[in-house]
Amino acid sequence: MSSPSPTLSSVLSAIANGTDHISNYTIQNSPTFPNDCTTWLSGLLSLKGVPFNYLIADEKMLPKESIRFFQVDDLWLDALLQGAFSIGRITELDKKLDEHNYLSVREDAVTQETGYKENVFSGFLMRSQLVQSYPTMVYKAYDSAGKELSKVRLEKISDSVILGIFAGEKPQNPQVGTPVDQRIAKLYIQEPQEGLHFGIDAWNEGASSYTRTLKNLSGAHPNTDPAGSTIKTGTPATDLTVPVSFRGNSKTVIQIDALAKAMQSGIPTANQRSDGKFTAAEFALEMVEQTENYTFEITKPSNS
Repeated sequence: MSSPSPTLSSVLSAIANGTDHISNYTIQNSPTFPNDCTTWLSGLLSLKGVPFNYLIADEKMLPKESIRFFQVDDLWLDALLQGAFSIGRITELDKKLDEHNYLSVREDAVTQETGYKENVFSGFLMRSQLVQSYPTMVYKAYDSAGKELSKVRLEKISDSVILGIFAGEKPQNPQVGTPVDQRIAKLYIQEPQEGLHFGIDAWNEGASSYTRTLKNLSGAHPNTDPAGSTIKTGTPATDLTVPVSFRGNSKTVIQIDALAKAMQSGIPTANQRSDGKFTAAEFALEMVEQTENYTFEITKPSNS
């Protein structure tokens, strides 16, 4: 319920007695904080608009072909938001209005940006030629319990630098049990799915001969040896391969028929289809190259 407007006598009395009824009235009847401002402030939480040299003060901190992991300090974010609030803070009344609005506005901004009321921000910075070469690379972050973190920001800062920020929810009652550390603990990076293709293997740069690793075609043991898994041989176990034949002296045109026959004869009976068939479908399974992926696991000091 709105407070009644101050009367002339109450204003004069406040001046005479040194009290501040006008400020209390203004604060209690302050308008709703604008949604556009909340949206802009929520962007600050993911460091949008923050100059890059504030994040990386020296190029040596992020050399070429490197990746750095981080957690965003809550106190630093508070200082950033307070700095934004201070733009219109001129009078003592402005200060009181900010104090009245700040906590609820910050909570609204966090909820709008992450979906959580209380959160912890963490992420990575990577500087690599991969950023430009693979612009649709897939990035997923997980906490220490294996739960995927909410992606808040994934943006190319330059042709070779990408910034990823993820949010995890802070435990509401960390005193009960052991709270899960929801900072980034694992980063999974994968080539875009359109990178699926056929391929052969050259184990040495400039190799004069090529091979193709063979895969299991049998579905008899799906748990231990599923179809499509690499066939191992010998002790210690190594990948089973067959040589790849080319037409004439060319190293660009493969003899498909010869390669298919080499595959069919090279796959052990136990790893073949139950009916022994080797059709175009089996050849495709043998030739397809899955997209490459890599996982970074972040270890933290025990006192972090």
